[in-house]
Amino acid sequence: MALPTAPVTRGDLERAAGGSDEELAAWLDQHAAALLAGNSTLLIPHLDRLLSLPYQGRPWLELVTAATLFTRSSRDERAWRLLRTARGRFQRAGDRTGLGCAHYVEGNWQVTVGDVQDAARSWQEGRAHLGPHTPAYAHSLANQAWGAYASGELGHACTLAQEAVALAVRVGDSRALGTAYTHLAAYEIWVGAFGQAALDLDRADRAFQGLSDPGERYEWPLALVMTGAVHVLRGRHELAEVSFRQAVTAAEATGSQWVAGVVHAIRADVCAPRVPQRSIEDGQHALAVLADVGERWWSTWARVAIGRALGAQGHRHAAARTIGEVLDEGGTPPVEGARHLMLLGEQFVDVDPARAADLFTDAIRRFDQYHAPYWSAHARARLALVDRTRSTRHWDAARATAPHEPAVAHMIRELATLRVCFRSMPTVQVDGREVRFPTRHALHALLLLAAHSPDGLRADTLGAHLWPDADTATQAHRLKTTLWQVRSQLGSAAGRLHRRTDRVILDLTPDECDLRESVERARVLLRAADPDEAEVAATCRALRQPFVVADAEEWAAELTRLCDGLVHRLTEGSRRRARRHPVRPATRH
Repeated sequence: MALPTAPVTRGDLERAAGGSDEELAAWLDQHAAALLAGNSTLLIPHLDRLLSLPYQGRPWLELVTAATLFTRSSRDERAWRLLRTARGRFQRAGDRTGLGCAHYVEGNWQVTVGDVQDAARSWQEGRAHLGPHTPAYAHSLANQAWGAYASGELGHACTLAQEAVALAVRVGDSRALGTAYTHLAAYEIWVGAFGQAALDLDRADRAFQGLSDPGERYEWPLALVMTGAVHVLRGRHELAEVSFRQAVTAAEATGSQWVAGVVHAIRADVCAPRVPQRSIEDGQHALAVLADVGERWWSTWARVAIGRALGAQGHRHAAARTIGEVLDEGGTPPVEGARHLMLLGEQFVDVDPARAADLFTDAIRRFDQYHAPYWSAHARARLALVDRTRSTRHWDAARATAPHEPAVAHMIRELATLRVCFRSMPTVQVDGREVRFPTRHALHALLLLAAHSPDGLRADTLGAHLWPDADTATQAHRLKTTLWQVRSQLGSAAGRLHRRTDRVILDLTPDECDLRESVERARVLLRAADPDEAEVAATCRALRQPFVVADAEEWAAELTRLCDGLVHRLTEGSRRRARRHPVRPATRH
């Protein structure tokens, strides 16, 4: 029997529910394949009626009812009983499509309760029975990639997800396409391909939004929350919050506790260092709703997120205990286990550096084994904090994994705040603590690099600025020593100072340096068609503030000339605007 494969809308279901029990049973039997590949929460309001329908000779109806029971509660034994009965009937009748869909449904259930490897085997077996135009086939292929992920084979997981994308495009299944792109982006995040993940999540978003029935956008909230996660990892927090709000709203619209739990678990995890209290609340909410459906895998994400948030609040022992319990239980995919080791190590950086170093080293070994370079860089940057004798090597290795990826720079910036002030007496602060340098050249090197951030300076140019009377070889030797002094004093912010080919760079955002802040604001005002004159005046005052007297260094004079030039251009612009729009004196009456 050829089964309809077009998606079933909520309206279709309501119209069918308006008929007799026999008519509803026949309709569900006929549209089962499409229903099983769609959103099972649509049927929950009709569950009592489904349980009363006649099942004789209708294994598809049994399978649909089983899926609806499981969606409501994974602990309902009736769901598993009906699944086994339906699968047996399909097998005896030689119905390969029905048998394939039964395996597909079982795989979905197994991954929900955390049995990822069993789920992958069920999906693979299901695809062996299904035709490529069956909705469950494309979804099975996308889901099967989780099996490769659970084995630590991230590259194979990406390949399977890419095949699922191609298949969904070929058969014109928008929901399967959105699902495949969402899965693919998840693996790309693990391998550190954040730019590609962002593109694929945008494609998933477009695929889901192209579905006419909101009930079919079941996985859309997962794409939205993952988009927020990518923004967080790249330091784009305002954009992340927009995606998170959309994800929470979309998750509520699905009516699925599982989807809502996953959304809150992911937001809890990625936001734990920055918004710990909300992450604790998100994690607790995720645990509560996931417990209702008997889910185990994503519950570990929620528990680890709570641990990270506790650590961010200073409760290191509680954090270590929470993350350690998840590690002791095991059962998580290996790359997640490596990340848990790294997160546990973070809790011991200040209290037990040796143990932290061991945990970071173990995590790095595992990340390298599973080809997860960004997360290996993440662990190497943490290792630099506790292995100070080889910290330069660790910092350089961390940056070398993806030197142009914003997530790597942001990850290193997150380890410590850095503030550079030029005006009056120059000061450098790390995490609010003033840093003293052993030589004036070390301080001047940092000031020069801060002024020229983010592009940095060529090493020979920097050497010539600091020691204009020395020969090239002497400059290079002195610069090497000076940069070592700077890094040694910066402590946990040392990773911000690095070399890229022949350039030396200090990674600073404009709001971390008063000079850059003023210069950037001046350039924005110069580009504006009608800038606020009060802001122009305030910026000019900031640029006119005297620099520290740096022994009449030529580089300091150059910076002064830069500021003077910006002030001149700003004031000239104000004069031109005043001539075009003169202020008329008030008239007395």
